[in-house]
Amino acid sequence: MKQHLRRQRIEKQSYDFFPEPISLSILLSEEELKKADETETNSSENRVTKIASSVLYKAFAETTHNFAIQHKLKITIVKKAEEIPEIPTSTSFKYSYCKSGSLNSCAHRIERNEDITVVLVSEDDLLIGYGIAISKQHGTDVEIIDVDCYSRREAGFSCSFKFEDQEFTIGVGHIVVNSLMKICAKPISVDSTNRDPKTIEMHTDLYMPFGQEEAEWKGELLRFHDSQHQRNLRTRGHGFDERILAVNREIARDLALAHEYAEAFEVELYNHRCNESQQLNPCN
Repeated sequence: MKQHLRRQRIEKQSYDFFPEPISLSILLSEEELKKADETETNSSENRVTKIASSVLYKAFAETTHNFAIQHKLKITIVKKAEEIPEIPTSTSFKYSYCKSGSLNSCAHRIERNEDITVVLVSEDDLLIGYGIAISKQHGTDVEIIDVDCYSRREAGFSCSFKFEDQEFTIGVGHIVVNSLMKICAKPISVDSTNRDPKTIEMHTDLYMPFGQEEAEWKGELLRFHDSQHQRNLRTRGHGFDERILAVNREIARDLALAHEYAEAFEVELYNHRCNESQQLNPCN
C-alpha cells in the first residue's frame, strides 16, 4: 500500500474514532501499570538485548534489505548542503516541518563545516524517512531518526520475521539505521541524554522548573517502578530515579535556569480540519 493510500486510511480512522473519557484512577491502577511494565519488558529493544546474538543482528539486516527491495524504496546518502530536500507537504514528520526543523537545518550546518551525513528513504520519489549523523573524533553520533507518520510500522508499513520463536517487526526506521551502520565511522553512538533517556531530539516549547524537595519526591515515585529500577541498577549501575533526574538536571543547565531541575516538553498543535500536526510557529 502506497503512502497516499495509507494516509487516507489513517485519516479516516482518526475521524471515525471517538474514545470515551478514561478515568486517571483506571490508567494508574495496578492492572494497567502491570500491563505497561509487561509492554516495556517485552519491547523489541529489551528482547534483542536479552538474546544478544550476532545471528539475530544479521537477520535484522537481511530482512531490512529485503523490505527495501520489496517496496522499491530508494536510499540516498547526502553530504552536501544543496542536496538537502524540503519536507513534502503530504508527509508528517515529528522533527521537521515544511521549511524548518532538524532536516532543513542540516544545510546550514553543513555550510558551517559540520561533518554531517544524511540518509534519505523515498517511496516513489516521496521522502518518507531520514536519519542524521555527525562525525566526531571518537566516531559517529546518530542525532535523529525520523519517519513519516503515514509510513511507520504503526501505519502498517512493515514486515516481520521470527527468530527463536519470537517475532520482530521491520520498518523504514530500520532501513535508515542499516544504511547509517554501513557508511558511518565506528563506533556509532546515539545521543540519548536529553529530555528523556531515550529521546534522540526534540524541540523544547515548554518547561517546568523544580527544586530539590520536588526532586526527592519524584525520585521516590520513580523507585516504585521496581522492575525498571532493578533493571537499571543491574545494567547501568544506578537506579531509574537517578537516570531520569540526571536528564532533568541537564535540562535546567541547558536552559540556564535558577532551579537545579526542570522538565521539558515539545508541543504539537493539531489542525483537526486537515488532520496535520503543526509547530507552535507554523510555517504556513
